[in-house]
Amino acid sequence: MVAFKMVWYGPIVPYVRTTQRQKWVDKRYKKYQAWKDAFRLSANTQGFPSDLDPSMDYAITLRVYLVGARRFDVDNFCKGSLDSLFTQDTRVASIKVDAEEYAGVDRVEVELVERGARVKSGARRAAKPKPVQTRRKAMRWMGGSLPALDGDVQGNQRPPRSEESPCLGGLQSGAEEEPED
Repeated sequence: MVAFKMVWYGPIVPYVRTTQRQKWVDKRYKKYQAWKDAFRLSANTQGFPSDLDPSMDYAITLRVYLVGARRFDVDNFCKGSLDSLFTQDTRVASIKVDAEEYAGVDRVEVELVERGARVKSGARRAAKPKPVQTRRKAMRWMGGSLPALDGDVQGNQRPPRSEESPCLGGLQSGAEEEPED
């Protein structure tokens, strides 16, 4: 189990959602890009990997310490930090984020742990049972009509029809009657 640790001291800038035009004119986005570059540079100097092994799964823990109380969205910070740390973060299978206010100094502690070999997606999923089709769906699939089906899809026999159907609110169904000439 390989573990990497790093500590970032400085301002914390969460992810900024933008359009293509805003990338050139929005000051918040430029500040976010500058923070991402500095955060990655700090990770490089502390020996933190930028590429993850595609055959392994990883768990990451982010501990965020803020000077004072301010509006802070931890999921946006998590997205921004993962985008800056890794070129391809699809191998990160577990994320834990803790945020603490009034901590004295703005800082981020990051810990990356190798969880083990990646499980192939086909082996991970359990076989799902097929949904039971209703008679109407089964008849549409077979190209027939509903009265032509003697039993339902599971093979059960339908109950015999009565003159007054409770489903029709006491009205006669009219399916068994012959039209008069």
